[in-house]
Amino acid sequence: MYQVIAIGLVAAGAWWLASNTLHNMQVRGIQSGFDFLGQPAGFDIGELMIPYESVDPYWKAFLVGVLNTLRVAIIGIVLTTLLGTLIGVGRFSNNAIVRGLCYAYVELFRNVPVLLHLLMWYLVLTSSLPGPGEARSVGGLIDNALDAIERDNVTVLMGEINSGSALTISQVAARNKKLFMSIGARSDALRGKDCNRYTFHVDIPVTVMVNAVGQSLVRDDMVRGKKFFSLTADYLFGHDLAKAAKRFFAANGGNLIGDELVPTDVADFSPYLLKIRQVVEKL
Repeated sequence: MYQVIAIGLVAAGAWWLASNTLHNMQVRGIQSGFDFLGQPAGFDIGELMIPYESVDPYWKAFLVGVLNTLRVAIIGIVLTTLLGTLIGVGRFSNNAIVRGLCYAYVELFRNVPVLLHLLMWYLVLTSSLPGPGEARSVGGLIDNALDAIERDNVTVLMGEINSGSALTISQVAARNKKLFMSIGARSDALRGKDCNRYTFHVDIPVTVMVNAVGQSLVRDDMVRGKKFFSLTADYLFGHDLAKAAKRFFAANGGNLIGDELVPTDVADFSPYLLKIRQVVEKL
């Protein structure tokens, strides 16, 4: 008897949760069901095993994701099996160095949670490698700057609007004691910690630009008590712009409810617009 009552209560609770969820989704204009699988996905996927474009339906995007997961899983299983076998054999090696290295490897990866490894390597790689907008042609910039100085014996280097590229040229100019006139790079870092006596900036820095635009918004009462969500280019200029904007909003009573760094090669902003909508709905 008590089991029947318990099952009935669980069923009633599940029915209430389901009906309440469906009602709230209808109020907010959110569709339920699987009809969305036939709608255009609206986003690109970097790694593909089958042809896929952003106009293809969601079901195909899911299929691409499943195939990518299987590919990574199979490769990972094979490589980890080989590595584990080698490490296991190495633990019994007569060579003290090999045995010690294998022991340290096992203890490191066995005693540190996988989640911490993911965070650690993510932070190490993202902090040590250049951003998407800075990595395109740094080597070529260095070569061009050195050619201009050593082969052509130029006195002044001039140009560049990309902040990451300007930083590279500035460092080359400083090492060779040549004047570099930066005509368009606006990063605050170029005027702060990365500033040197051989670089002359023609354009205004990020903080000045943010404050100039921001004061106009403050004057029109469009900052204090208002909510903002920022989308910023993911490279040196964008990072400085986001920091300056956060400082400005905090100092002038604005509420930054969200911010996203967007890769410089993104052409489809629908995922970001969807995220903004979700954040607004939660307010």
